[in-house]
Amino acid sequence: MSEPKDMRIPMSEAKESVITDSLPVNLTHHSFSGPLVRVIISFGDEQNEVSVPLNLLRASSRYFQKATKPEWNELRGQQDMISIEAEPQVFKAYVHWLHLSTLPCPSAGKNYEDCNKDYIFLAKLYVMGEELMDTKFQNDILDTIIATSNKSCYLPIGQPVAIIYAGTPAKSPARRLMVDFCVYSAHDDNSWTKHFPNCPKEFLVEVLGAIVKLRDTPPAGTRPWKGSHMSYHEPE
Repeated sequence: MSEPKDMRIPMSEAKESVITDSLPVNLTHHSFSGPLVRVIISFGDEQNEVSVPLNLLRASSRYFQKATKPEWNELRGQQDMISIEAEPQVFKAYVHWLHLSTLPCPSAGKNYEDCNKDYIFLAKLYVMGEELMDTKFQNDILDTIIATSNKSCYLPIGQPVAIIYAGTPAKSPARRLMVDFCVYSAHDDNSWTKHFPNCPKEFLVEVLGAIVKLRDTPPAGTRPWKGSHMSYHEPE
């Protein structure tokens, strides 16, 4: 049985060459061939720019696959430029993942404070993956959330849950994972309840419904995300 991979790395270890406005000229990987696309990242009054190889940008994002179709070139004005709205750090982490299959996170640590920071950031990444229609990216995010929980024994609750519920549809596997985390683990430590006021009502309703269906306390060690983390994947 395969184990979910923790793709987190500390922000300090991120390769700046893949998230700045220029790329090394000596890159030879096939993903880096072809023209570059300038992505203008708008966040409030702030603007950032990164350059991404076109075929890499189109690799798994259906949004970028559509946005870079030849018939849209004239409408974009500048054919080598696309504008999106996103937190710069979040989108740059996505670009890093496109290049290196790793996720620069605020801490990549194991204590509660570090894990909570990372869960919040991973939740934002997942929601951006929803907007970019990149299910491969989203599946990697969920695997990383599960791997983080397995390593640290801390689970996402409160703000990460609220971010996911605000940015995903009703049948999202990320929502199902958040509910399962709570239903199967909340009885282990009732300190979870102090975070419920920061959770959306929809989440609490789904948790209550799931608890009623489950009826009895889950047997010790029963955790569906450990049995098959891929059951939370969306088809790519």
